[in-house]
Amino acid sequence: MRAVKRLSLIVGIFAVVCVACLLLVACDGGNSISLIYANANAYTVANDVTLQERFYDLDVDWFNGSVILKEGQAGEPLRFFEVADGAEQTRDTTMRYLLDNGTLRIKYAKSGRTALGRLKKHLYIYLPAGFVLNDVEISGTDCYIKLDDVEANVVECESKSGDIDVKCRAREVEAESLSGNVRIESEALNVDVETLSGYVTVICKSTPRELDIKTTSGNVLLRLSGDTGFRFEYDTISGLLVNAFNENTVRYGKYYVYTPNADAPASICEYEIETVSATLTIEKII
Repeated sequence: MRAVKRLSLIVGIFAVVCVACLLLVACDGGNSISLIYANANAYTVANDVTLQERFYDLDVDWFNGSVILKEGQAGEPLRFFEVADGAEQTRDTTMRYLLDNGTLRIKYAKSGRTALGRLKKHLYIYLPAGFVLNDVEISGTDCYIKLDDVEANVVECESKSGDIDVKCRAREVEAESLSGNVRIESEALNVDVETLSGYVTVICKSTPRELDIKTTSGNVLLRLSGDTGFRFEYDTISGLLVNAFNENTVRYGKYYVYTPNADAPASICEYEIETVSATLTIEKII
């Protein structure tokens, strides 16, 4: 079974590398991008937008630069805008947005192939204070993604070659990065992280119900409260385990079971950490 899981990880790594190669072709060395999306003619061209309309889901596709999503000032409406550097913007390289049946969709540029030159763009999205989203989905290439104190049901972030930094209140958080570091601070019930070589940090003041982390060589740091018991599987070829809960942890084959005290109920929290050579460090939040 362990050999099968390792093979699965290796196959997954190969698939990610193939995707990266395709992205490099699509970006033409960073001088142009190929961005194709449906209903392109329905999108509005703008670089600074204030919206009063209500929406529930957020979907962002971004390339060179960054995406910053955070809560704005009390009483302020939704506002999002882009800041460009490195080259002059044209109409073709100006962002597009569309309100589509309750989903706000934001695109980096026009649909089709677009020359960028040295252009980098940074997208800032300020949500109204207390605004709760259903689903947040941000996809980036050569892009740093940051969520700061955002509340949503599900948060999904994917960056092909940039760091992901998520601080949120959500039921479920998913993050995937090819080479960037991933940091998640949340009280989510379910956390899922996958990266090839980036470091992974997960900080949870309340114990997640499910935690799944896959990485090849990036070290993993988990910071947990330890108030609730949990069982974790650490599947690695040559990685090390540093466990601050070691005194109250019992190993059963490939599984480790942590119980905070003798009277604690049986754990319903299941964690799986799969690496090739990364070190797993579990720390206690004090």
